[in-house]
Amino acid sequence: EKSSSDSDLGPKYVRITDLKDGQVNWETVPYCKCDSPEQYLLNQGDLIFARTGATTGKTHLFREKPPFAVFASYLIRVRPTKEINPEYLYFFFQSDLYWSQISDQKEGSAQPNVNGQKLSNIELPIADVETQKEICKFLAIVRARQDGLVKEMPEELLLKRLPVKE
Repeated sequence: EKSSSDSDLGPKYVRITDLKDGQVNWETVPYCKCDSPEQYLLNQGDLIFARTGATTGKTHLFREKPPFAVFASYLIRVRPTKEINPEYLYFFFQSDLYWSQISDQKEGSAQPNVNGQKLSNIELPIADVETQKEICKFLAIVRARQDGLVKEMPEELLLKRLPVKE
């Protein structure tokens, strides 16, 4: 049983509306009274997904340790294993491959939704952890350039050829 409030009587209660441009404005996130928040707590490296409505599939990565906070029931939390870099997973969740699979998984036209089972069926290209880090570095620079920042591609990223699995 959770209910939100503006007074500091429990953990922060993160809703999909609190996720704006890859950020959470913690000042506007309400608190909630939650009987057992332990199982719903958010940690650094966690990703949350909107599982219903117009924003179905929208994703957020907690790159830094969040304050004492839980997530709303219409969100799904994913904790990557040590074999998956959270940033790599987040970048995948921005890709056309991800969105085409989410579109295929959505149920019902009036209120599209994706549940945890359907999310677990999404195919994710896997690389070793070191390659995942290199891909993240590359994509972070590409994203910064898209945002208008002048970022040079490090020479080691330009010269390194990533292994291709047949």
